[in-house]
Amino acid sequence: MENTDDVSERSSDVRGIILGPLQAHLVDGIRVGDVMLLLSGETTCNYSIGTRPRVSYTEHDGVKEAHHVARVEW
Repeated sequence: MENTDDVSERSSDVRGIILGPLQAHLVDGIRVGDVMLLLSGETTCNYSIGTRPRVSYTEHDGVKEAHHVARVEW
């Protein structure tokens, strides 16, 4: 598996990684597989549905907040 974006992730902030097909774009979030993730701050996802992103996230009160989204090849 290879990241196609060269933005590094701050490992101290990351609580989990999700890999899977991008299923939906919402106003403030995305769905990767069956998982909903909130996009906040400067985090964006400009990939088309079906793209396979690698999303690093933290979870607070059951809400997963994406911190970095990068397309992967596998």
